[in-house]
Amino acid sequence: MRSNKNISLQLTERFEVGFSKSFSKILEILMSKEEIKMVLALPGTPKEIARRLNENENKIAEKLRDLYMRGIIIIEEKTPEGAKYNITKAGIFMDFILFDPRYDKYGEEFLDLWKDFYKETQLVPAQEETFWFE
Repeated sequence: MRSNKNISLQLTERFEVGFSKSFSKILEILMSKEEIKMVLALPGTPKEIARRLNENENKIAEKLRDLYMRGIIIIEEKTPEGAKYNITKAGIFMDFILFDPRYDKYGEEFLDLWKDFYKETQLVPAQEETFWFE
């Protein structure tokens, strides 16, 4: 069985930031192992994801809706079979999370991981910066 760390590293690849050391830590804070597995199975409708994971469709639909409401995944399109969920770009994901006061509970360490992620993803060498959330 894979550890939470290994599957979170796989998910960083899906977000196209596999080089980031901090992004996998952020994902581990935000999601359970089960949720990470579900997100790795995207894109798809609840029915498609349930089939891929050999899980109950209603359970998957409920969990995908929760991940969507938490800003972790997006609805890519509406289909006759229901919402088709997917991940978004890492930068948009960052905005969804950092502008949501529900995540304030994770404190300074969580914000520091985002600062590290921001610095890791810059094309220009990191300089001393002041962040709006400091």
